[in-house]
Amino acid sequence: MRKTTALTTLLLFAGFFAFSQDSIFISGQKTIAAKVYEVNRIFVKFLFPGNKSFRRISLSVVDSIKYGDGTTDKTVSNYWQKRNAAREYREHQRLLAREKMRQALINRKRRNSFIDPAPNRFSLGAQAMTTSLFLVKPLSPGADLSAALGMHATYERALVKNRIGIAVSGFRSWNKQAEGFQVAARYFFMNRPEFRIGAGPMFFCSNTYFRTIKKRSWSSYYYTGLDGINKDTTIRTPATSIGGNLNIQVNFGKRFFMSNDLFAGVTNYKKSSSEKALFMCRVGVGVRF
Repeated sequence: MRKTTALTTLLLFAGFFAFSQDSIFISGQKTIAAKVYEVNRIFVKFLFPGNKSFRRISLSVVDSIKYGDGTTDKTVSNYWQKRNAAREYREHQRLLAREKMRQALINRKRRNSFIDPAPNRFSLGAQAMTTSLFLVKPLSPGADLSAALGMHATYERALVKNRIGIAVSGFRSWNKQAEGFQVAARYFFMNRPEFRIGAGPMFFCSNTYFRTIKKRSWSSYYYTGLDGINKDTTIRTPATSIGGNLNIQVNFGKRFFMSNDLFAGVTNYKKSSSEKALFMCRVGVGVRF
């Protein structure tokens, strides 16, 4: 009887150890000791010791399966190899798409920026055309401002990696009583893709038709309206101006930009001493090519 009991106990322990030799390693450093009966691409089917009901667990949470003989399950390892390969492929595609977008933004900024696109080879620099509105030209108190209000058409060439700009403008007032041209040079001490700021000298030459308002022995200020009765009082006066300019350009993208100019200097009217100080402001919109 003792021999039978001992043999039964030994068989039970042997069966228990044989039953618990399979190990299922779960994500999160957990291990299930059970008998594995089936492994497919969806789940793992196993049975706990002493239970008669099978359990299933998703293959996606199983890191590996080690059998009692020391071998590992190939289905699990193949599943993770394919899954990792797919993940790596998606990550690679994501990085490629991000790099492609980054390069597109860089190229767009380079194309739409004020930076010379070819600084390392012979280049005459970026060109620009601007249409500007002359806003202000203060004269003596009571003077007529109509001759100072008009439109500018500007051609600009940027040289030396777009650091130095040369701008030539033609001007005509709306009342057709003033016309002339302007040459301005500026060094862009702040030159960024989004905006740039430059300053430098300027020269302005114009002809203005006006009739003077006499005060004592010299003309204090003028009107640009023609005097139909006393035509001899209408004077055509050449004027030259010299001073400095401050230019601010803001990039709108797609080659368009806004240009703001401030001019300050002195003016010499050849046949009149009506106004010496010069201060002008203009706002324009242009396109680069």
